Amino acid sequence: MSATTYKKDGFAKTPLTQPAAPKTQLSAAVKSGGASIFCLWRDPRADISGISIQVVTVDSSKALAQLKKLPAKGFTCKKSADAYTCQKIGRDSQYPVETGDTYYTRGDIGIRIQQANVPTSGLLKEVVARVF
Repeated sequence: MSATTYKKDGFAKTPLTQPAAPKTQLSAAVKSGGASIFCLWRDPRADISGISIQVVTVDSSKALAQLKKLPAKGFTCKKSADAYTCQKIGRDSQYPVETGDTYYTRGDIGIRIQQANVPTSGLLKEVVARVF
């Protein structure tokens, strides 16, 4: 991620924590022994504000099948020439903040970005640029 995006979207003030990766819609498609990374930026003193990014190696056909189930859960999905993206923007039920949940698959790579009360303009593009 560029230093400009890092500062603009508030990452610079939020601590990075390293909990275990949560189960996601991509979990059923993750390749055993494949590479993965999960990062969570969340201030433990805050409400739910934060960002998580997960990048995993997936079986592409299984990942696509899992993501095609997401519109039933309120996601908007689209296919581009080389990727499949699903996103859901909403409001948290407990706190009055915007939340976002984005899935992206391309080949054998799956990416999930979740955010709550933190702007993520351009973040998926930044992550994709560094992964691919």
